[in-house]
Amino acid sequence: MVTNKLYLDYGSENEFSVRGYRLNYVKATLLVIFSVLTAGLAILPLYWKPNWLIYALFSEASTLNNASDVLIEDFYQRSFRRRLFKMEIKSDLTWNMLQQRLWRQINNDQMAEKVPTKDKSQPKIDLESINFDLDETGYHLHLLCFTFQKSIYIISSDGGSVAKLPSLSAGMTASEAVQNIKHGLSSQEVESRKGVFGPNELDINPKSIAQLMVQEVLHPFYLFQLFSVTVWFIDEYIYYSICIIVLSVFSIAWALYMTYSEQKKVISMTKGDFVIEVLRDSVVENIWQKDLVPGDIVIIPQRGCSMNFDALLLTGSCIVNESMLTGESVPVTKAPFSQASGNQAVYSEKSHAKHTLFSGTSVLQSRTYSNDHCYAIVINTGFHTMKGELIRSILYPKPMSFRLFFDAIMFVVFLLCIAMIGFVYTLVLMINRQKDLKEIILKPLDIITIAVPPALPAALNIGMVFAQRRLRNRKIFCVSPQRIDVAGSIDVVCFDKTGTLTEDNMTFKHLVTIDEVTNVLARETSDVKTLEPDSKLAIGISTCHTLTKIEGKIVGDPMDLKLFTASGWTYSEQGTGSGFDFDSLAPSVVSSPRTETGLVVEVGLVRQFPFSSEMQRMAVIVRDSRKNHYDFFVKGSPEKVAAMCKQFPGNFSQSLEYYANSGYRVLALAYRPLDSKMAWHKVHKATLNDLEQNLEFLGLLVFCNQLKRASAPVIHKLHAANIRSIMVTGDNIATAVAVARNCSLVRKNKQMRQFCTRDDVFNFAHKASSPSNSAFALSGHAFSALMEITDTAVLNRFLERTSVYARMKPEQKSELVEKLQNAGFYVGMVGDGANDCGALKMAHVGISLSELEASAASPFTSAIPDVSCVDKLIREGRASLVNSFATFKFMGLYSMIQFSSVVILYWYNTTLGDFQFLYIDMGIITALMLSMGRTEASGKISEFKPPVRLFNGVVFISLIAAIIAQFAAQCFSLFALMKFSWYTPVDPEVDVDVRDSVQGQENTAICYSSMLLYIVCAVGFSPGPPHRKHLITNYPYVAVIIILVLGQMVIMFHPESWTSFLDYSELVYIDSVSFKLIIIIISLLCLALLVVLDFYLLANKHQLPSPGDIRDSVAELCSRKSPVGKTGSKFDVSSASNCSPKSQAKYSSNSLPDYAVLAEEKFDGDLSNMSGVLVISSL
Repeated sequence: MVTNKLYLDYGSENEFSVRGYRLNYVKATLLVIFSVLTAGLAILPLYWKPNWLIYALFSEASTLNNASDVLIEDFYQRSFRRRLFKMEIKSDLTWNMLQQRLWRQINNDQMAEKVPTKDKSQPKIDLESINFDLDETGYHLHLLCFTFQKSIYIISSDGGSVAKLPSLSAGMTASEAVQNIKHGLSSQEVESRKGVFGPNELDINPKSIAQLMVQEVLHPFYLFQLFSVTVWFIDEYIYYSICIIVLSVFSIAWALYMTYSEQKKVISMTKGDFVIEVLRDSVVENIWQKDLVPGDIVIIPQRGCSMNFDALLLTGSCIVNESMLTGESVPVTKAPFSQASGNQAVYSEKSHAKHTLFSGTSVLQSRTYSNDHCYAIVINTGFHTMKGELIRSILYPKPMSFRLFFDAIMFVVFLLCIAMIGFVYTLVLMINRQKDLKEIILKPLDIITIAVPPALPAALNIGMVFAQRRLRNRKIFCVSPQRIDVAGSIDVVCFDKTGTLTEDNMTFKHLVTIDEVTNVLARETSDVKTLEPDSKLAIGISTCHTLTKIEGKIVGDPMDLKLFTASGWTYSEQGTGSGFDFDSLAPSVVSSPRTETGLVVEVGLVRQFPFSSEMQRMAVIVRDSRKNHYDFFVKGSPEKVAAMCKQFPGNFSQSLEYYANSGYRVLALAYRPLDSKMAWHKVHKATLNDLEQNLEFLGLLVFCNQLKRASAPVIHKLHAANIRSIMVTGDNIATAVAVARNCSLVRKNKQMRQFCTRDDVFNFAHKASSPSNSAFALSGHAFSALMEITDTAVLNRFLERTSVYARMKPEQKSELVEKLQNAGFYVGMVGDGANDCGALKMAHVGISLSELEASAASPFTSAIPDVSCVDKLIREGRASLVNSFATFKFMGLYSMIQFSSVVILYWYNTTLGDFQFLYIDMGIITALMLSMGRTEASGKISEFKPPVRLFNGVVFISLIAAIIAQFAAQCFSLFALMKFSWYTPVDPEVDVDVRDSVQGQENTAICYSSMLLYIVCAVGFSPGPPHRKHLITNYPYVAVIIILVLGQMVIMFHPESWTSFLDYSELVYIDSVSFKLIIIIISLLCLALLVVLDFYLLANKHQLPSPGDIRDSVAELCSRKSPVGKTGSKFDVSSASNCSPKSQAKYSSNSLPDYAVLAEEKFDGDLSNMSGVLVISSL
């Protein structure tokens, strides 16, 4: 049975479902009619929800091959509509190639699964029934396809399966790769493949200014503003309507500018086209790289080129700068694919990366022998390349739901619910009093615009503009202002190492050699030039590296380069400068300085074994020109090298521990002479297992990786603020651990356990526990193994304890950030290279220290290339977050005060006058709104985080209490008025329009009370320390408050000086000082209440849990027999790993309440005496 709904990448976070639909003309006609009748309003919900548009216009097709459109739903429940199209294939060769790759995908289980119920027990596709040959017209073939996130998907002929357009490299063997090396592709085949794969471009189709404007204007917030302004214009409330329009235009223009700027940065990453030689129809042509297609045979120029395509090297070798992938500007040597495992070697991108030239990298130099060309075959173009995947990760990041934004929507819904109560109340009043139709319609709608403040988005944007300006003054540039608030929520900061925490270069400290008498490591030599040139130490230091020369300049690993430079030897290639023949492959030659006796030692590098993170070492085979045998040198991890030596110094372990604890990077050097009978061809066939035996230990090489000046102080500040720091680097694990200790990212009293291999992770996963004072360091291979573990408890244990991640690829960095987010952390990422782009985009807050590729993916870019920006951004983020909460509460309470005023006055058949509305909205609210966000951030990061939820216990309770208090204050003011003997009530039978005025003592009493309450709320909702400076430091805000208070006192006590104001304001003069003092006392009591709730509770960290937190905590405790074990065992943080993800985040050692973190430090990581406190405090 063929189903209409299919799942791709089932079970992973890349999973999405596809369902087919056909246009229903009856539905389309009805929708058009309904849209016309509703003036287009019916289309808006369909614009916001693409799946609703599908349901409104289309009917479900029986199978995918009968559909005209598909509805795609991804793992995060987002919906997308895509149009089906037919792909034309004009060549049998192209079709055969596609068929072959598609069947390889099937055999590798890459096809979509028919899982209509999303049940893993459902059978997979019957592979024998699949046929992608849909239909033939003439000599051409057509395939039914759709595109999703820049990838093309092919639908089978029966509509029962879907496959991603395969790569040319899928399952390709070496013999297949070289079959066209003599002739290249034919012109017909090129055109056919261009029709399938498209041009070799990264076309992101940026939205125009008009499209962005429509997208912004159709946001529900701005549509509500349009509704409000329309109501006000009809009600002749002109001035404030114009003000809201101006603020909205400013807000929209700012949002457009930011979005367009971000688009331009991403586009700048995709630009760049270069000419390259390609072999087609047996003729070498010069073409632009954008015209390449998969299967093209290209010639890599000797002087190198920039790669805009992925290619597999077929002949020769290349020196490549892969800094985009690894972040390390260390040239890498690429060997031809044929050397992998013979002609039948099956290509794999991961296994054969050393033979692949990736898009986005730069070939510095190509080398060939016998004057042949350096050939490579194009395997991926466009978005299928490595760089294309990077751009795709920027364009389509994982959606992030920020609690603040979700709570903002819920807050508006809350206000709407109150507004609807007022709407019904006003409607009933208007009908009962037999108002005219305009009043019956307009007044209830006006209540809605009062209860839900249209200026709320503008108020929030104004606060963000101030925060953004302060960051810009600190050389931190932001393209996504919404992320500033999120920066205040950060729990974890991930740092790249090279160029971020440290300088780019490694400094050679000294050489430690063995004292021949005592056989211990005792001699430290800072100047290796003093070594005898014919000694094994001097030869080993000068030859055991992978340096190369490009355009006359020696390049390579910075550590190798520093060491070689320190040796004083010279480097030449292909025998130049050498007086004797170093065999047919002409190895590189190093030569010592001429000694006083005229001795010059020349050594040829015959064979290199590049550094491997799995083996943690590198090796070379060399030959001294004066000798008739080869020598073997090894350099690498001291533990690994020592294990291969016949013997090593007695104080080896103590010396290594001393240098490691001092933060140095230490390498060991060992040596072995090879048999003089070993010929050249045997040297090149020998394996490391044969060579790495009975080595002679030569000494230790000590390096210092210099930290940037700001690194250690910032890490200390983050530790003091209970913000966790993690290092994520492409460098090797030993260097990363040394730097982590040096900058105190890992405390010196903590043990470091390194996981370098997959077995290390799997073996540890079966252990019940480990020392609580140890931190973990993982290599990229170990991290890959960790991602395969399905046990949440094990995964969380690693995530909570790992401080260093080394040899991490770009996609692994992104995956780590995602896993931390899934564990409940707010994650910041700091990097400076293109290899960090995915993680910078994935993180809640990405900070780029470079203005190149990384800045396009990052919402923040620091012009100062050190991590001092982290401290500044978090402080500013917390201040901005507190300001956002204050703005929410102030604007919400402002609307509730005005809502209460109007509702109360409607009962007395009166209301606020137009000038009163204008004075309140423009004179009071706008002035306060424009100045309250100017309070600057505190001078240091507090150890206590601000609330991250608007509906946090303290925030929500303070807001509800303030709403109740203000309503009570206005009612009490009115009741106090009625108790005075001079009170004269308004005649409820006389219509306001008949009186032609809203004047009355009730109106004046409510105005007096509400005007003071607005000012009181502004002061009460303006917290200072610990996240912001004191209120008095915001001079414009203080000035506005003083002016407003003085003005209000003049209005209340000396109205004779404001005669014209009284006329316009429609207030009546009340001569009773007692009544006015009562109103002032009531306002001061409200201020006292706000101060107690906002200042006292927040300042003393009495963080009340939200209702959801209480529910989760109770459910968690109820699910256990006892919070204390049967034997009275204490609370174990690791036991929370069996909880829900939300509870895991709450109980994890890195996200415990701040007092628990402090207790953990006090008890050296043992919370055994804190069990009761933790359980009680969490409730």
